[in-house]
Amino acid sequence: MNYIDPRSIRTPKNRITGNIDVLHDTGEWGWSLSRMIWDGKQVLGIRWNGSFSENNIGNPQSRGNATWFILPDEIVDIILKDASLIDSN
Repeated sequence: MNYIDPRSIRTPKNRITGNIDVLHDTGEWGWSLSRMIWDGKQVLGIRWNGSFSENNIGNPQSRGNATWFILPDEIVDIILKDASLIDSN
């Protein structure tokens, strides 16, 4: 396995419902920010992307599956205020 499109990361399956709305993706060796429904609540998730050229699926991961780090509610508004982080993917 290697770099995985953040739109396809749906692990753990029992916690993520609906679509993954990727707000920012800098590609290979970069990072991704997304909005999703996690445990029935809208949240922001972030992760380091992996690499096409190496056996690297990025971070975080669990049992060899790419996952998201869910950002604490206290910082979500701060991140969303900075419009430079949001692009149109």
